[in-house]
Amino acid sequence: MFYIFYGDNELARDEALAALLERVEDAGGFNVQRFDGRSVTFEELRHACDTPPFLGDRRIVIVRGLLERLKQGPKSFQEALVAYLPHLPTTTRLFFIEGERVDRRLAIWKLAATLADADPPRAFVREFKVPTPAQLPGWIQQRVRRKGGEITPHAAHVLAETAGHCGLRLLDQELDKLVDYAGGEPITPDVVRLLVPYARETNIFALLDAIARRDGRRALQELDDLVRANAAPAYVLFMIVRQVRILLHVKDLHAQGLSRREIQARLRLHPYVVEKGLRQVRGFSFSQLEAALEHLLEADIAIKTGHVEPVQVLQAVVLELCAGTGAGTRPPAWPHGRVNSTVRQVNR
Repeated sequence: MFYIFYGDNELARDEALAALLERVEDAGGFNVQRFDGRSVTFEELRHACDTPPFLGDRRIVIVRGLLERLKQGPKSFQEALVAYLPHLPTTTRLFFIEGERVDRRLAIWKLAATLADADPPRAFVREFKVPTPAQLPGWIQQRVRRKGGEITPHAAHVLAETAGHCGLRLLDQELDKLVDYAGGEPITPDVVRLLVPYARETNIFALLDAIARRDGRRALQELDDLVRANAAPAYVLFMIVRQVRILLHVKDLHAQGLSRREIQARLRLHPYVVEKGLRQVRGFSFSQLEAALEHLLEADIAIKTGHVEPVQVLQAVVLELCAGTGAGTRPPAWPHGRVNSTVRQVNR
């Protein structure tokens, strides 16, 4: 029997494989063999599958990335593999481990569909998908329960916003840390904010959300939260610049008619970042984003040359962005009076 495990959820895919391996009598490692699909030959793969199990009833052969490779060739490998798989020894379990970029036009997929309907089944195909942003809080709650902990729904949403874009494997490590820290008590939003280091980047998203809405008061509050969390002004400015550049790219590709998934692939960004970007760009024109980069450059120069107190520079540039200054407007020179006056006006 052979299995095709594929999809972008590497964590779930590897856990499913590990659960199956636990049932195998490994006999000191002799009954499990692994191959890199980028370099394995058909002869090596067939020899491993034809080898009888040692002191057990099952032999496991795992090959990663082979189907991705077969999209490019060689054709002879695919033909030999498709001819061989129906005759796979009954004592062998062959696993093809693949990412999300699979080509269902390969002959092996048609063979898998045919053998999956056999009686008994001789093939099994399973896709592992990353939870959508809407599904992620529920996924977090399930994982915490599996680890013997408890997390409030609000905390799960905070964590999804805070670390949902960093990948499920890293997010799962954060859950281990949170469950250990909570010591049997429910994990609260405050605990998430205290322990999860990605909160600052999430606050950058919240800051840009406020700027896109032209909500100066909220934007200054988000900036103040970052400063109170000991985020260095240079880091905050760098993250704002990074996000504005992402927005420019996202807006440009969206204007060209690309879908969210196509934008994600082109920019090599996490779906969470692209989804956030598509919402935020609605609040900006191209000229405003380009002008924003000019303002940010002036702010960077001011901070690095020490002409103005860094936090005041950040406050002023945030308010300039909230004002929606268009292209062609000369960026401010950040004199002390201008900064203090601008901040005082919004705080009234």
